[in-house]
Amino acid sequence: MLSHKVKFKILFSILIFTLCFVSISAEAYYYLDISKNGTAYTEEDGRIKDEGSGKLHLNGGWVNYVFDVSEWYPWITTSDIRVGVYHSDADKNEAVKGHVWATMQVKKKNQDTYDDLDDLTDDDDTPSTEYDYFSKGSYVESKDGAYIVTIRIYAKDGITDHAEATIHDVGLRLPLDYAQYNMMQIVGSPKIVDFGTIDLGSTNITQNVTIGNIGNGSDTKSWNVNSPSWINSKNGSVDPYKTGTIQLKINPNNLGSGNIKDLGGKLVPVSSTGLDASKNGLKGDFYHVPDANLNNLDTALSHSNKKFVFSDIFSNIQFNKGTPTDAYTENEAFKSGTVTTTLRRDFVAVFTGFIKVNNSGSHRFFVTSDDGFRLKVDGIEVAKYLYGRGTATTEGTKDLSPGYHSIELTYFQGSGGKSLTLEWQQPSGSREIVSSGVLSNGLNILVKATPKKPSVTITNEKGSNNRVNVAVGRSAKFTAEGTNGSTGVDITGFLWQKVVDNQEAGDTYEKTTQGEKKLHFQ
Repeated sequence: MLSHKVKFKILFSILIFTLCFVSISAEAYYYLDISKNGTAYTEEDGRIKDEGSGKLHLNGGWVNYVFDVSEWYPWITTSDIRVGVYHSDADKNEAVKGHVWATMQVKKKNQDTYDDLDDLTDDDDTPSTEYDYFSKGSYVESKDGAYIVTIRIYAKDGITDHAEATIHDVGLRLPLDYAQYNMMQIVGSPKIVDFGTIDLGSTNITQNVTIGNIGNGSDTKSWNVNSPSWINSKNGSVDPYKTGTIQLKINPNNLGSGNIKDLGGKLVPVSSTGLDASKNGLKGDFYHVPDANLNNLDTALSHSNKKFVFSDIFSNIQFNKGTPTDAYTENEAFKSGTVTTTLRRDFVAVFTGFIKVNNSGSHRFFVTSDDGFRLKVDGIEVAKYLYGRGTATTEGTKDLSPGYHSIELTYFQGSGGKSLTLEWQQPSGSREIVSSGVLSNGLNILVKATPKKPSVTITNEKGSNNRVNVAVGRSAKFTAEGTNGSTGVDITGFLWQKVVDNQEAGDTYEKTTQGEKKLHFQ
């Protein structure tokens, strides 16, 4: 159980275990210090004296210091949690055999017994710190929905003498391992790629999209693109902490009257990333910001210490206990539908994807949250509340046309209660949860292109026929110009026939006297 012992003298009076951050170690752990002053005990037995200035003198008996480590529990490593007691004026109990000092102890998980750690032996009035170590698996216990560690200072009683010590601070150093998780992310998600006006006769219509492997995990992530058929299949992989390139290439040979309308806006899923790109909903990426006491969304999003810890596809945004105003408590899991996150406080979430609109007009969006959020549709801010608050609703409106629109919802939780619910009201509709049926996740890329409008002019000598091959996704206007042939006979009419794809020309024509015809090819 006891793996290390360290002791040194502090020659100036400071509170060693104030909440602070320290640098990442060679083991790539992030170390977090939390502390309680000497008088922050929760139970007592014996002769306890509050000496002021946060100091407690223990003359026999014991005191317990209970640390709530729920916020960091998922990332605490299995061993080497460090306890330190900043103390002075220690005195042995000389009435018992061996003359014992006051001792640090740690409560066993789910038991009423304690294991001994190091003795407190600084008998000087200048305080110093005694350190020892214990494991997560044996000593961190779950109680009333929280994860706690109980440190006891035990001063053994004697008949005529007692062990003594003055306690200034009791602190824990938690080794946090954020190198457990990584995930593929399309950089700039929700990503829209607009090829602009394209010539369907071209064989090299390409654009690149950057894809990143984010988080501190060590897994290389694969990806592939294999639909729709007019996007050439591609695959690749991205190493941890790196970015890669997805080359989207339009294959005109696979475009025809049946799918050319897809160029108006088609979702291209990036598969095999570890999450299901075909699953309806928004991709939610969660970042823990260790003990940052967050109170502002923009500060949380830009925080240099945020750690990527979780990602999943959420069929809807309904993080509440039944109704939008029924928030989770700080120690309850943050859950939407069947997906439960591991976070409790001080975190940021970024939800990305696309929302499908069926009817044009003004759409109202409602976000109920505790704490702050920002909602963007088509990259335009629709509603926001950037600070900490109790559960409340903010709304905004946006005119939308039928089709897919990018959507991004960012959210932060500081401390206390937490909730997040996304609703909308469509034109002539009622307020409702934005359902999975209209949501597509941020592992999709919205691809658009506008086929170059054909301009076809046919000049024929008398007596000849010609067939013009075109591929269009809209109505097209054709103009035929006729000139006198060798016989000198004027042209007085034109014969028109629409032939689609690989159909053979028939014997039926539409005869007109005008050399102009508008045909629809969708």
